[in-house]
Amino acid sequence: MKTSYHTYNKEKGFYIKESYFELVSFFIVKSFINEELEDKPIWYLNIYEDFLDITNGHVQGYAYFNFEGDLEFIEEREQEIIVILEKAIDIITLEGDKIPYNKLNKWEEDKKDWPDTKIEWISDVYTEDLINVINILIKMLKHEWKENIDVDWKAR
Repeated sequence: MKTSYHTYNKEKGFYIKESYFELVSFFIVKSFINEELEDKPIWYLNIYEDFLDITNGHVQGYAYFNFEGDLEFIEEREQEIIVILEKAIDIITLEGDKIPYNKLNKWEEDKKDWPDTKIEWISDVYTEDLINVINILIKMLKHEWKENIDVDWKAR
């Protein structure tokens, strides 16, 4: 699986395997849907659609969200997305300590409409790893992230 690089405000960012970021995006999309999408501004819907495309595997090879173009470094917009990300963490927390690989594979079947984009998970995923990635995104939106790292999930 390819690795993608994510940054905000031309600052530092992180590299992550696209399969991992698809899973993180899955929970972010759930958070957007829980907040309802009616009567939302176009910038908000654009960010939702970016994460939805990532979740569905439609942008494998160039998974990307356009925070810079859609948020335009406007603090109120950044704060709205931070709320979405914080609620995504709440949703992940409900999964417990880890998500079994058979559940991950079921989600793959349900969400992917292009057979070539489906991933077969062979091990469980610890929710702590998902939360860590979302916390990086939150720090990026708060302009607190000053590193370049590779996000890698270790087997435990």
